[in-house]
Amino acid sequence: MSPPAPKDAAAVVLARDRLPPESGIEVLLIRRPSRSRVAGGAYVFPGGRIEKEDWGPGIAALCRGLSRQEAAATLRTVEPPDRAIGFWVAAIREVFEEVGLLFAFDRTGSLLRCQGETGQRIQQLRRACREGTRHFADLLHAEGLRLATDCLHYLSHWITPEERSVRNDARFFVARAPDDQEVTLDQDEATDFHWVTPEEALTGEARGALPMRFPTIKTLEALMGAGDVTHLIASTRGKVVQAIRPRVVDERILLPGEPGYY
Repeated sequence: MSPPAPKDAAAVVLARDRLPPESGIEVLLIRRPSRSRVAGGAYVFPGGRIEKEDWGPGIAALCRGLSRQEAAATLRTVEPPDRAIGFWVAAIREVFEEVGLLFAFDRTGSLLRCQGETGQRIQQLRRACREGTRHFADLLHAEGLRLATDCLHYLSHWITPEERSVRNDARFFVARAPDDQEVTLDQDEATDFHWVTPEEALTGEARGALPMRFPTIKTLEALMGAGDVTHLIASTRGKVVQAIRPRVVDERILLPGEPGYY
């Protein structure tokens, strides 16, 4: 029997500088409910699967700093190429739905500040979006917003092993966490969250306090010693991202190139 085809997905490593600056970065991890079909009970980066509306007609006009052609040139294996922009849109949408942070520019061209009356209105629209009564694009049009797609930087590409029954073809992005916005969890999507340094997260995972899946662990390992967020983002520019598809062999997870991979 052929393995199930992986579903397209996007995740975002939300990063901020820990104070004082020489303390490095910290990232946001959220815990999936134990009932979740994917990563149930595990700490992950916010994200989810791509929906048709994420790359549909008119969506490119709502994105700042990223065209369909530029998205396709970055994600070269996405077919048809017009779909590539949907990974950025889905990443922003999922972060908004799951943790309440919205990467968008307001009518003045400034990054959105979800405070006061504006914040209350945006959160009302978020609930409507989560409940399916409003499409994400409708929300953006209603508020005169444009997605800050240029704030998300392509980091890595993970494909769930063929041995798993539920599979994702996930693109990971990194972004500086927006100022003047607070994390508010959607309890259907996440039950807990932590801002932690990569080192703290990995220590917690080793102790069993922060259970994680393999791609999350490997991403955190890659972030160790990243310096500040500015340096982390700069390290993604010009980076050639290769897809990583681990295998599960005798209950061991193997990466390409390791003995026994094939």
